[in-house]
Amino acid sequence: MMRKFLFLLFVTFAMGASANASSLKEFEKAASEAKGGPIEFTVFIGDDLWERRGRYSKPNSEGGGAGASVFDEFNENEYLGERDLIFLRKETTKKLTKAFKKNKIELVEDDGPYVLHVFIEKAKPTFQTAEQKKKRAAIVNSQQLGGASITAKLYRRSDVSLIAEAEYSRYETHLDLDGRPHTWRDAITAINGFSTRMGKALSNK
Repeated sequence: MMRKFLFLLFVTFAMGASANASSLKEFEKAASEAKGGPIEFTVFIGDDLWERRGRYSKPNSEGGGAGASVFDEFNENEYLGERDLIFLRKETTKKLTKAFKKNKIELVEDDGPYVLHVFIEKAKPTFQTAEQKKKRAAIVNSQQLGGASITAKLYRRSDVSLIAEAEYSRYETHLDLDGRPHTWRDAITAINGFSTRMGKALSNK
């Protein structure tokens, strides 16, 4: 665990800002040396999204902008709640683990020659989170178009070099009124899509 912490700390200072993320197809080409593993991976919540766990914009009646409404506040994707973001991180870890095992990618917890960092950068709930309902009791439990944006960075541990990066986004374009009313239904669909593609990108098959 200490070694993992030191690696994360070194990456933070050594790499700084990265270049523009590539598509998963480009990621697959760049990551050819890491195919099949062993790979150590960790899922993080992006800084901006993590701030949204407790951020709350006042509705129009309390000084919001002209034309704003209490319903607009939900669409701003604020006050998501810490528990919900932790759920998304755990769900992404679970789905990636399943995809890696399906594609016979060797996973290690520490000292892997390749280290994959996955960041949930943005996430939009399909229905209001518990925290949103608590803070905005006046809002009905309406449905919106949800989804998620995820980035990934693959490092070579030996020289702490960034060898591949990717980004993936999926947001629904139509309301599914017959789907199950899960708070993060559309984001989970995005997580599933990312995990499936990442598993194939790092597979030796």
